Amino acid sequence: VIAALYEGRGITRDVGIAVLSLTSTSHQLFQFADTAVFTKTLRQLQIVHPVEIVLAESLNETAANPTSLRDLVEAQLPDARLFMVPRRSFNERLGREWLSRYCRDELVEGLMVTLESKTAALAAFAALLHYITETQNIGFLENSMIVVFHASEGMCFIDASTARILELVTNHNHAKDAMHFLSSISHVKTNMGARLLRSNILQPLCDANTLEGRLDAVEEIMKSADGGTAVRQGLENLLNMDQTLTVLLFPPAKPNLAHAEQLINTVIALKHVLLTIQPLAKHTESFRSEVLAAIHSVLTDSRVEAVRDLVNATVSDEVAWQTSPIGMRNQRCYCVKTGCNGLLDVARQTYRETSSDVYELVEQYNARYSRSFKIAYTSSMRFYLTDAEASSAADLPDEFINCVQKGKQLTFTTLELLSLNNRLNESLTEVYLLSDSLIMELVEQIQPRIGILCHVSESLALLDVLASFAFDAQRRSMVRPEFTDTLAIKGGRHPILDAASPTLVANDTYCSGGANVQIITGPNMSGKSTYLRQIGLLNIMAQIGSYVPAEYCSVRLAKRIAARMGNDDDLEGNASSFMLEMREMAAILHGLGPTDVILIDELGRGTGLTEGMALTYAICAHFAQQSAFVFLATHFLDLADTLGEIPSIVNLHFQVQVHPDREVPFRFLHSLGDHPSSITHYGLDVAAMAQMDPVVIGHARSIMDVYEAR
Repeated sequence: VIAALYEGRGITRDVGIAVLSLTSTSHQLFQFADTAVFTKTLRQLQIVHPVEIVLAESLNETAANPTSLRDLVEAQLPDARLFMVPRRSFNERLGREWLSRYCRDELVEGLMVTLESKTAALAAFAALLHYITETQNIGFLENSMIVVFHASEGMCFIDASTARILELVTNHNHAKDAMHFLSSISHVKTNMGARLLRSNILQPLCDANTLEGRLDAVEEIMKSADGGTAVRQGLENLLNMDQTLTVLLFPPAKPNLAHAEQLINTVIALKHVLLTIQPLAKHTESFRSEVLAAIHSVLTDSRVEAVRDLVNATVSDEVAWQTSPIGMRNQRCYCVKTGCNGLLDVARQTYRETSSDVYELVEQYNARYSRSFKIAYTSSMRFYLTDAEASSAADLPDEFINCVQKGKQLTFTTLELLSLNNRLNESLTEVYLLSDSLIMELVEQIQPRIGILCHVSESLALLDVLASFAFDAQRRSMVRPEFTDTLAIKGGRHPILDAASPTLVANDTYCSGGANVQIITGPNMSGKSTYLRQIGLLNIMAQIGSYVPAEYCSVRLAKRIAARMGNDDDLEGNASSFMLEMREMAAILHGLGPTDVILIDELGRGTGLTEGMALTYAICAHFAQQSAFVFLATHFLDLADTLGEIPSIVNLHFQVQVHPDREVPFRFLHSLGDHPSSITHYGLDVAAMAQMDPVVIGHARSIMDVYEAR
């Protein structure tokens, strides 16, 4: 067994793994978001147990770092041989091309849909095939491979198309619109929490014990004396701990002044985090649920205290994180305690004196010209002067140069101030370089304990997400979900719309083994598509450990949630809307599992009426023989009647009040009723509501009567 491993460059730390057995025609692809210590990656590698592992050469640049991915793999899989190849071998485009060429024809279409956004897995696949052809003298026959993509163990798989349709992390119509599922339920306070919540939404959990543990924690936070307010306030002050740890984990091969400055910032940030988690540890002390108790245990771990002691031994007690550039520059300058290095103390004295000279110079200018010049600072411009009274350079004495109008203020400097800035830069450079050796010694002492800091980061992220769930459940009427073999929701509300509209119409959902296919009919705009999305989103909310906007909620844990809606053409792939629809349906049918939730809107409308009905009937009949929960919205009323004869298929419709004597003949109730819709020809009524020419509508009705008579 040979594996290729690719670490993506995104903020979610996606890892792609491609696995090929030379004694089998079946090959495996994996992709998942991992932690800073690559827990999931190492576990998956231990499961597949490869004898050879291919990695990108760039990972070897940090070989001196004991927590780099390469060294973690070497430590956990000592029997596996590691081979470094150029990073260009990990080519996602080439992986997609080779997958299309070598994979069996009947699998290609479904895999392409599934792997649309799995760039790390495709890159690993490309590198693996390139390595095998180059080193093993093995070629591959076209259309011969069986390639299987595995969703992460214990996770629910949601493909990119479904994520887009359900608007999980982006708005379907406007990419820059902040109204989507993630924004409607997110009240996290930290970057770590935001990343974890996003990852969970795109890959929900499937383990009931894990979810019950999360829900116990959410319930306990809600029932605490302050409803989790103290925890949320404590989290609000946290910096991005993942970013801090990344700098500690992966130092550059050739340190320079910029890195020295960054490393000092990182140590100050670490000190701030270690101080911030102390009150959080206090706030979680009284919690008894298993998950919150485990979080408290991590925050109070003796190794965390040991890191805090190391930091306090080197970093000055007065140093604290600042948000302003000048404030942060001063903190960097005085980061290391006085007395650690005599030359450093001298350099800092020079910096202090030069800084005083800057302020004295400004006072001299004000006294000389009877003005009120202000001193300002930015990282790029350093110290410069401003004057709200001057409107142009002509209003200033000649010695003031580099005049720039910024809003209502005029900014400028002088040769003397530029000279002082240069002196400050020289003294700061000396301070940073002298501090760097002491900071590096501190980092080397911290690195063996990085593991516990990564656990702290993960624990804080989870605490943030759980506190966010508790806050969301308290501010709107929500219920704790149950996990059974039935999907039963009473008074369910669409999560995105519920967050924006308090008058949303609630609907019930019931799906079980004896009625696993639901056919939904009703006029356009009656609520069919919204209802389908609601089912998917409520299922996801339950499977990330959140309370659900409903009166009662029971879900069956789904291993996959798939949605097929819309009729857009794929211009890049040279596919019509119908071809795209069939590709997506092929992917759904090929990978259909017993616990899947499938949401389909208007199947078969991209082709002729007879063919569309025939395809829809055949696909629904196939679903009826499986145990997946399927919800299909359609305008084929005759088809709904026919399918209703199959025992496991249930007909539902969205209710509408008809007023034929009014200008607008429909009143949409947006509530679900039993049996197929009894309203026919509503398409013409909707066209009339859209202000279509009455003559055209009348002509259409007469033509319809002729066709129906035939």
